Amino acid sequence: MHVSGRGTSHYAPWSSTRPRDTQSLVVLCLIDNSGKKLRSKADCARPAKGKGYRALKLGLIRPKTDTHETYLMPFITTRLPSLQLWTSRFALEAIPVLPETVTVLAGLAERIDELAPRDIAAAIRADPLMSLKTLVWASEALNKRRSSDLRGEPETVEETLVMMGVYPFFNRFGSLTDATTHLQDIPGAYEGLREVVDRAQQAAIFAVTWAAYRQDLDATVIQEAALLHDIAEMMVWCVGPNLGLAMKKIRQLQPSMRSLEIQQRVLGVSLSDLTLAVLEKWRLPSMLARLNDPTQHGLAAVQNVLLSVNLARHAANGWDDPALHDDYIAIGRLLNRSGGWVQAEVQRLAGHDTDATV
Repeated sequence: MHVSGRGTSHYAPWSSTRPRDTQSLVVLCLIDNSGKKLRSKADCARPAKGKGYRALKLGLIRPKTDTHETYLMPFITTRLPSLQLWTSRFALEAIPVLPETVTVLAGLAERIDELAPRDIAAAIRADPLMSLKTLVWASEALNKRRSSDLRGEPETVEETLVMMGVYPFFNRFGSLTDATTHLQDIPGAYEGLREVVDRAQQAAIFAVTWAAYRQDLDATVIQEAALLHDIAEMMVWCVGPNLGLAMKKIRQLQPSMRSLEIQQRVLGVSLSDLTLAVLEKWRLPSMLARLNDPTQHGLAAVQNVLLSVNLARHAANGWDDPALHDDYIAIGRLLNRSGGWVQAEVQRLAGHDTDATV
């Protein structure tokens, strides 16, 4: 028996070897209506009967040598009661990736013997969701062998690939979930996710550019921190797209309402707190967490990330957004440049050219 997750796209990198379906075991994990998980994976092979339970996870248990595990997950439709339950729910999800990532990695897999980690890292870094999957994979693997591994933690996607290896990467990600198919039953959901992803990609471009001007040795980490800054919001679109649509509608109908108030109303938590909780739960590189922690705003690298994220968010509203003026001034202070110079550089990076001045 084979169960495939929503929108799972398969490609065969270098081998036709596939796990035998007879080695798969369908499991059904149950949680109560408060979101508390009731049973372990092993126990879930024989789900208990009773009222007040709802299915949370339908997936596969395979031999330990097989890493191609996928899940069918029901979307969340109401807010969860705690930050812990949100992060636990995220951890159960087979994170989808952008459709172009599936295509690009499939093409790279056909040339696996020619590839260096840098070649693959560029493709991964273009997709915050794939970047997250890669870092989580490395974190899980390294924490299992932490006692015997003295090489430390990788801080970037490329360092992860160097440490983990190209072949193991393609072995682990021989099956990817396409976000367009994952969200196909919820009109407007993929578009909402894509808006956040596009914003993150733009923020990463700003951040690495400012880091280069500052000759910051951690430019790549800063770039990836900006790329992953809004990862919690992306994950909300993936696991609870109707909640993402609800927040978007409130922002459209009540543009003066603070984002934090909208998040608390719809999700019960702030996205900032949720991002930090996700980074901690998955034990992602400590520097990524530090660069995304607003309490560390005194550090120039943290300022770079936060200013770049804010700039990308405001620019997404249109180049006439009044908040952009303050963004240009603040970034100018960080770079010891004028606000006008920053505005011209931002327009160049974004592929626009205007005569407006600060």
